[in-house]
Amino acid sequence: ANTFFRNFEIQGPADRLLIYGILWVSECLGKVKPSYGAREAQKEVQNIALDTNFSIPGEPGFPLNQMFAGPANRQEAETLRQYLGQVRQELAQRLLARMYEDGPERPSKWWLSFAKRRFMGKQL
Repeated sequence: ANTFFRNFEIQGPADRLLIYGILWVSECLGKVKPSYGAREAQKEVQNIALDTNFSIPGEPGFPLNQMFAGPANRQEAETLRQYLGQVRQELAQRLLARMYEDGPERPSKWWLSFAKRRFMGKQL
């Protein structure tokens, strides 16, 4: 239901991670087509989840720079990139398990309906 929000009040670091997670799930949902079987969807989503070339806070391509403080140094940036990479992989794996709960033939149309929504008008 959070995907319907246009504004989101940030009360702490957990809210920032939640926002990033929602945007990541939206991106994953956008990659899965209604005709994809579980294998095709897993291949598509895992490819983007395993990609280490994604923007982190403080970099020009990151859509939420106004809400996130950038890392203080290079080591912090690498630690953050590794952490967000793990978050992306775990969320992708859990999302696919939910989308194909009813069988490996087709994804749940209910999950795919969220791909059309943009949380806070943003995307990763």
